[in-house]
This record gives sequence, C-alpha cells and structure tokens, in this order.
Amino acid sequence: MDHELSMMPFLSQLRKETGMAAAIAHARTKGRTALLIDASDRNVVDKCYIKQPGAIVLDVKCMFFDETQGLRTHGKVMIDARKALVTAMKEGNVFYVQLSNSVPHFYERY
Repeated sequence: MDHELSMMPFLSQLRKETGMAAAIAHARTKGRTALLIDASDRNVVDKCYIKQPGAIVLDVKCMFFDETQGLRTHGKVMIDARKALVTAMKEGNVFYVQLSNSVPHFYERY
C-alpha cells in the first residue's frame, strides 16, 4: 500500500482533535457519511453516541431478536426503524445504527 491507513493527516495537533470527531468532520467536508466501526472492548463509539443529546439509536440486534422471538412482526420492526430514521432526519440529529456483535442481512432482510 502506498499510504498508512491508520494515519489521519487531517487531524489538527493544535486543536487536539480526537480521531473519531475529526474523521466524521472530514467525511462531511467530502460530502460523505462516516462509517464508524469499533471492534474494541471499550465500545468507544457506543459510549459517544448513546450519550449524545438527541441521538436516535437504532438497535439492530434488538430488531432481529424481537422478530425471531415473535415480539414484533417484520413489518412492525421496519415501521419502527423508518420512524426512527425520519425523526433523526427531521430533527437533524445523529442516527446511530448500533450493530453490537450482530451481522444483519440489510440487503436481503432489512
């Protein structure tokens, strides 16, 4: 590889930016949406977004569990997910899709 992927040259050393916040801001300047993957045991991303005021959290593992256990139908799961997304868009809040340790079939199922 030509470049080190773990390096983020857009981080400001003077402002002491965190990698996560700077990566999100950098993605926005490029007109993109940041995809944050946290495989650590510390769950830094979860802690950051769950505590953020106004954040809408879509718990995908809960969606799958509810559907497989018969607590909600697939239709109800999808309606609830759409409502959460629309609410986040209308209010301009963060829409956080929390996967936990699940691997949902977004293309085929959701």
